[in-house]
Amino acid sequence: MELGFESENLFILAGLDFDTTEEREKYFSKSIGDLKLEIEKDDNRTLQKKL
Repeated sequence: MELGFESENLFILAGLDFDTTEEREKYFSKSIGDLKLEIEKDDNRTLQKKL
């Protein structure tokens, strides 16, 4: 936001401190789209939850 990149979804994302991870991921994805950023997705590099 300091660099002039703004969107409604980015402002919502910034205020989601205590919301669920799913909610934050939703607005993160929307913010990426709003800002027209390309995120490279590598299906071979998936994070796995350790038990």
